[in-house]
Amino acid sequence: MPRPGIKHHNAKDIPAIAQLKHDYDNLLAAYRLQDEEVKRLYAEFRRLNKRLEAKKPLMED
Repeated sequence: MPRPGIKHHNAKDIPAIAQLKHDYDNLLAAYRLQDEEVKRLYAEFRRLNKRLEAKKPLMED
């Protein structure tokens, strides 16, 4: 997701704009890490669920 651009600004706004860009980049990085963790946990859930499904017929006997 590209960072939104800021087209019009005054010289006095440059530090605030730089801080906003930094904050946005940090939020995006945190989102990516969280997304990777969710994908990892879901893959682990699917793996464990498949293992459980494979054991179910043995439990029913």
